[in-house]
Amino acid sequence: MFGDSFHNFVDRILMQETSHEGDKFISWVATISKATTYSGPIDLVQIPPDRNKSEYIDNLVERVTRVISNKRGWLNCLNTMSINSRVQDVIQLLKQSKSPLLIGIWGMAGIGKTTIAQAIYHQIGPYFADKCFLKKVKGAWEQESGQVFLQQKLIFDIDQGTEIKIRKIESGKQILKYRFRHKRILLVLDNVDKLEQLNALCENPEWFGVGSKIIITSRNRHLLKEHGFDHIYRVKELDGSESLELFNYGAFRQTTHPQ
Repeated sequence: MFGDSFHNFVDRILMQETSHEGDKFISWVATISKATTYSGPIDLVQIPPDRNKSEYIDNLVERVTRVISNKRGWLNCLNTMSINSRVQDVIQLLKQSKSPLLIGIWGMAGIGKTTIAQAIYHQIGPYFADKCFLKKVKGAWEQESGQVFLQQKLIFDIDQGTEIKIRKIESGKQILKYRFRHKRILLVLDNVDKLEQLNALCENPEWFGVGSKIIITSRNRHLLKEHGFDHIYRVKELDGSESLELFNYGAFRQTTHPQ
């Protein structure tokens, strides 16, 4: 009864800038959880057959409330910074399709690509049951066994603690494709600099389920184009006033210089 409504509602609030919609989401799920009878199957979430439905949804409400509460203070601080306009630019791109979507965040070193990706991840992450933020992909890739380590880490985070030993990249690709093809995933790969990294971790959008969002940060625009990204967002340099605002926030935790 609630399945389509639930997923459509989540898709709408997923890209909102304010916490008001998050509050509506909590209230909406809480209302359902208090119901004592249901007309039809509960398909807003996949409830394991061995779990009590009411207790499972109560647990869902508690988890959602905790996640949003933890992130809200951080996001309120972010909203005072000029970087937020760039975050919202990328979020607008994410709204354009329900098919698995690949978006590249491109710009020179130190311009804020990772900060933007982290902000997006914290803002929309609570609405994805399956998500992963892989930091410093370039550095990890260069370590011994780093290639398969990244694949294993991706599986561990998405499948919530599942440990799988991968011996070769090609076999890892097949495992990722098999395990993720029906999951709605939020995936961020930070600081990618080689096509092999993309091929090992997200070679094809068809690896992921409907509604998945894959975000990559990179200094290499040609790399993103070669992989066939749906959108490439260029992070522009801050102007003078934005730079000053960011400096003041970093130094004094406020957007203006203290008098």
